[in-house]
Amino acid sequence: MAATIKDIARAAGIDIRVVSLTLRNHPDAKVFREEVRQRVLRIANELGYERNLLAASMRTGIVNTVAIVGNFLEIDAFPLPGVAGIMEECARFGYNVRLYPDQNLEKTFSEIRGHCLKYVLSMSVDQEERRKTAEFCSANQIKLVYLCEGPSMGYSAVGIDNFAAGFSAVSFFAEHGHERIGLATVPERSYQYIKARNSGYREGMKHIGITPDPGWIIGDGENHDCLDRFLRMEKTKRPTAIFAISDSIAVRLLYRVALFGIRVPEELAVVGFGNTSMTRLSPVPLATFEELFFERGKLAVDILLEKSHEPVKKEDHFYLVEPRLIPLRSAGGSLMQNETVAQNVKGKGKCP
Repeated sequence: MAATIKDIARAAGIDIRVVSLTLRNHPDAKVFREEVRQRVLRIANELGYERNLLAASMRTGIVNTVAIVGNFLEIDAFPLPGVAGIMEECARFGYNVRLYPDQNLEKTFSEIRGHCLKYVLSMSVDQEERRKTAEFCSANQIKLVYLCEGPSMGYSAVGIDNFAAGFSAVSFFAEHGHERIGLATVPERSYQYIKARNSGYREGMKHIGITPDPGWIIGDGENHDCLDRFLRMEKTKRPTAIFAISDSIAVRLLYRVALFGIRVPEELAVVGFGNTSMTRLSPVPLATFEELFFERGKLAVDILLEKSHEPVKKEDHFYLVEPRLIPLRSAGGSLMQNETVAQNVKGKGKCP
């Protein structure tokens, strides 16, 4: 027979109300001593207690489940470590997680409405899908937070501070004696992150009092001709450091650099962005910015459920987590730094 809160209260020797509030992680449970709360959780675990979320939802009319809507076959925009962060934080507050594909939004919306779900996290970067999701949530009084791009139609978003990445890359290079600092980017299109990283670079250059030569900027870092044109510049005019707005661009650049016989980082230091699986293909250990998806997933849940969280930068409903630079050899980091940072990142379960 399954354990009940009465069983836990009897075994712990405390009032049933204390047990109920503690197991539900209710705000009122904060007034109880930590020793009491831990005793309740320990005994509940020993007795094999499992909270009946269905029964709770029938009493309150609210299902304690968070819906994640996205394309789970292509999750480059918000990879698995972010989903892991969402699941861990939801579990901490007693919420389940359900995944819904965005390939057929009408069917997904119908299921969310049919299950009486009131919390949605959207992974979409498509502007039309984001608009439809916002309209659906607004019409059905559902709370919504976006995990990618920025806020939409009054709904908040959690993201990485892309502007800070560009600015920090320039500051890092300047602190290491570089003045001719370049940028490897792509046409801005409609994606906010590209514009933000480019703007961060330009503002960083302005901050250190240097106006970048147009030749220092690779306008299409995915095009080998553009990369080669940059690398053919005279050594005295070519940048000695460059910020690539993605790891894929940085890796492409490093392979072309090797073909041109340019030494890294002695003649050209490179920093990428994302700490993605592309770094494994780099001919030189790639310095890059960690996007902190795990932390962003947890923060998105805190905002969605209106829980307290660590203070972060906020701009018009946009909660921004500052990226962390991993200073590996391509930017002049030592082998000892490489090994230490790699172990730290691996140990925290971040994206590959």
